[in-house]
Amino acid sequence: LGSDCYVLASEFIGPSWQSRTGNAQAAIFAVGGTLLAPVALCMPGWRSLALVSALPAAAYVPVFLLGVAESPRWLLAQGRADEAARVLLRVGVVNGATAQGTPPPKLATSGGGGGGGGAGAPTSGRDEAAGELRCGAVGRLCSTAALRRRTGVMVLCWFAASFSYYGLSLNAGNLEGSLHANFALSVAVEIPADLLAGWLCDRVGRKITLAAAFGAAGALCLSCAVLPASLTAGAAMLGKFAISAAFAIVFVYTAELFPTPLRNVGMGVSSSAARIGGMAAPSVILLADLLGARAPNVVFGSAGAVACCGVLLLPETKGRPMPETVADCDDARGRSSRRRNSMSTRKLRVAPLSESDGDAPVDEGAPVVWSPASESFGTTQLQLSN
Repeated sequence: LGSDCYVLASEFIGPSWQSRTGNAQAAIFAVGGTLLAPVALCMPGWRSLALVSALPAAAYVPVFLLGVAESPRWLLAQGRADEAARVLLRVGVVNGATAQGTPPPKLATSGGGGGGGGAGAPTSGRDEAAGELRCGAVGRLCSTAALRRRTGVMVLCWFAASFSYYGLSLNAGNLEGSLHANFALSVAVEIPADLLAGWLCDRVGRKITLAAAFGAAGALCLSCAVLPASLTAGAAMLGKFAISAAFAIVFVYTAELFPTPLRNVGMGVSSSAARIGGMAAPSVILLADLLGARAPNVVFGSAGAVACCGVLLLPETKGRPMPETVADCDDARGRSSRRRNSMSTRKLRVAPLSESDGDAPVDEGAPVVWSPASESFGTTQLQLSN
């Protein structure tokens, strides 16, 4: 559920806001975790705690169904240009960039082989959607070398992030002091970690920031093997700070690495690896009874160090439009080519709409006036972000 919500939110947002909004979602998650500690103190048992924890999600269902539109990127990938135009018009009205009552822009898709076909013409996005049905969406993640590398590294990163994150959270019970206080503190450190991660992603880049976060988490947890017992709790908390930042960044980074037709399945496969890491973490905590209280932190630190090395194999995505097709994931194309072909072989044309001539016909020879890189709908001023 969390991955689906993140993908849907990210596909409404332009490149300049991806990091800030993504890490803000992670910070909100941390706020909920911090509030869980006092709630647990008031609950007589785990069943009551589980019931109370589920109530906010149940209350959100009608809000989600009635107030959230389908992703325009996904609609375009399916060749449903008219529906995408209506959604983007709604975005423009909410942003105040388009007057209420403005007719929806007329989008047209055309293939790279020439010809200005209409909205129903075959597109590369629809071809890829058909390819998913033929060979399976998960299989498409291994269809090219670039996708195989991105999928493999992201599976490793999500496993390591979840393994270390939940391991350090559960290991709070092995630290001195109150279990509830230690848990609340270990979750509270995630809030500044997520905000700092968002700031660094915008200034340094996703790749370097994620590698640094995994590296710092690994070094801090491994240092618990040699630090005095009085300092291990502090090092573990700082390690939790770093791994929380890494966990927030992988959401942003993963969404920017996979193309639109495969973004949700890419996030799903990566999230599945995270669930495996979360299931393995409690077993590592048991090492404290066999090898001492320092052993779990050493294992968690080793996972972070390995993930740090894996991140270095990925391309930087800062300031680049999200890939729309599998071809956009070819790392060799470079920044300039990616910007020039931000929609790959598919182009979108919008009819010039104005207050005086709302029914102007589509100019098939008009230049491209909207793309994920520009974040706007040119003459119609439908902003994806402010």
